[in-house]
Amino acid sequence: MLQTSAEIEVLFANARELVDYIGDKYKGNKALGMPVSEDNLDEYIWYTYDDVRRYAKAVAYYLTEVLKLKKGDKVALISENRAEWGLCALGVVYNGFVLVPIDVRMSPSEIKMILEHSESKVAFISSRQMKYISDEFDLRDVVEHVIYVDKAEGEKDVSLEKILERYGDKEIKKLNHIDPENDLFEIVYTSGTTGLSKGVMLTHRNIMFEVSVMPPLVSLSEKDKLLSILPLNHTYESTAGLYTMLSRGCSVLYSPTLSPRVVIDLISRNKITKMLVVPLFLEKITDAIIRNIEKSGFVLKSFLKMLLGMASVSKSLIGSNAISKRLLSVIRHKSGLSSIDLFVSGAAPLPARVSNFMELLGFNILQGYGLTECAPVATLNPMNKPKNTSVGKPLPGVEVKIHNPNEEGIGEIWIKGPNVMKGYYKNPEATAEVLVDGYLRTGDLGYIDEEGYVYITGRIKNVIVTHGGKNVYPEEIEEKLNEFPYVLESLVVGRKIDENDMTGEEIFAYIVPDFGYIEFEKETPIHKIDFKEIEEIISNVVREVNSKLPEYKRIKGYKILTEELPKTSTRKIKRYLFQRNDTL
Repeated sequence: MLQTSAEIEVLFANARELVDYIGDKYKGNKALGMPVSEDNLDEYIWYTYDDVRRYAKAVAYYLTEVLKLKKGDKVALISENRAEWGLCALGVVYNGFVLVPIDVRMSPSEIKMILEHSESKVAFISSRQMKYISDEFDLRDVVEHVIYVDKAEGEKDVSLEKILERYGDKEIKKLNHIDPENDLFEIVYTSGTTGLSKGVMLTHRNIMFEVSVMPPLVSLSEKDKLLSILPLNHTYESTAGLYTMLSRGCSVLYSPTLSPRVVIDLISRNKITKMLVVPLFLEKITDAIIRNIEKSGFVLKSFLKMLLGMASVSKSLIGSNAISKRLLSVIRHKSGLSSIDLFVSGAAPLPARVSNFMELLGFNILQGYGLTECAPVATLNPMNKPKNTSVGKPLPGVEVKIHNPNEEGIGEIWIKGPNVMKGYYKNPEATAEVLVDGYLRTGDLGYIDEEGYVYITGRIKNVIVTHGGKNVYPEEIEEKLNEFPYVLESLVVGRKIDENDMTGEEIFAYIVPDFGYIEFEKETPIHKIDFKEIEEIISNVVREVNSKLPEYKRIKGYKILTEELPKTSTRKIKRYLFQRNDTL
């Protein structure tokens, strides 16, 4: 068990204090921006910090004085990532209304279900999302008021800009008292990997604690620029990538697309310094850099590989990337990412090959861990001594313990702290299952080393029990498969040896080949490569992985899939779709 007992000063009691503070302290500085369009990366729309406060107060005035909402009323936000997302969100929570951010990748029927379940009275929505849902249902039949995030469709429609024009100079007559411990900041509906969606209730205290504790851990300053590419409806991006960044006067730029060309261009043009990413993003960068090296002429390729070798030796000798960063500056500069001083990776395990390669190039990478129920960050690697095979140490003021550890020290991870949710909205049974004596039962398995670093070994629900009674963590085998460049991704499940024998399972893998890499290596278009060759490549991968595993962990069967595994909007594999005793 590891406990962090440090008392943490929470800088803001609630969202209103945050908005008023940044509006004064960073007045005139660029806060939230985005390119005019995907095709025009030369021109930008920027909102300054005083703009943020003006818009937030105007929205709060409109909701309070015009629509006559009561404290605690729910307000939905349905929009793709854009600068106005934050203006609307902060306006909702400024006077004690509850934000309900909705994932725009959900189906219209799922969006309607969340609106109804949350009892949202108002919906902020972009014109793009209005068109998306309008074929399925009329939004005005579900909520009482609709406000466009961007330009209004009709003359009588209400938009964010119209609210600012009419009420930007008004003062709210009655400011609602906000109790940080009990009043809700937001209800976040998890997309989850189980297929079921629950509304996580997060208080002002939950969010403001994270906003207060994280900046020193990642050396945030007013000079930092963040490029935002992850969905804002998720707490990873909204808490860490929006509210935390604003608390220190950073500039946040939103990419209009996930196109690698556009993202790299925006990073280079705007001298981006920090990014919150998922491992897949770093994997694609790693693979692209390696492919570009391989494509170089013989002399240049030999020189670059020699530099990589020298850098690897220097890093292993001195334990830091200081020398390798200088040696490999030419590769880093050519990647277009040289301005970035920190990647924070979360939402899924970071493959060791990726973190090792990126660190070798001189990039600083910190892996963390969290859940929506923790607002969301619970652990983060320290900048001065990261161990990226772990998910780092608990945030100051947060306690992490291993419940009922086995002989290897592995048990369920329990978390206690000011960041732990109030509960699940309208679901006391589910709340009682996960909140025990002030602790959040995460459902994740892990252990803590002698230095206090937390390691994740898998999910309780994913553990495979073999015929011999041994526990196998599928994530461990997946990581070994994914280390091979021929494998794009994999999923390991348990499969019954005999339907009539309920005593154990064998290891079965679904494997998606990296057809792009195979095509590149063989210098042949993929459609001209016999599929039997691909089968042989994957067979060799499985054979090599098995040779390094004890008998009970070895893959007994596998299936090659030609399409990516289905995922949630945060790029987590929908494992539940495959946890049946079949090999579809």
